[in-house]
Amino acid sequence: MDPIDPALQSTALKGVKPFLTLIIFDGVGSFSLGALLTAFRRATRLSNCFFKSLV
Repeated sequence: MDPIDPALQSTALKGVKPFLTLIIFDGVGSFSLGALLTAFRRATRLSNCFFKSLV
């Protein structure tokens, strides 16, 4: 099925593509930030236990 107006289809695709890219990068960025924060919290918790055992 051919589009009625190819220019309209091209404009609609250009409007959706950046939005989809934003959603993908936002999801990847959120996951990475969450993993970094979790690693930092675990590392500080372990170091606190390590230093308490030395005293």
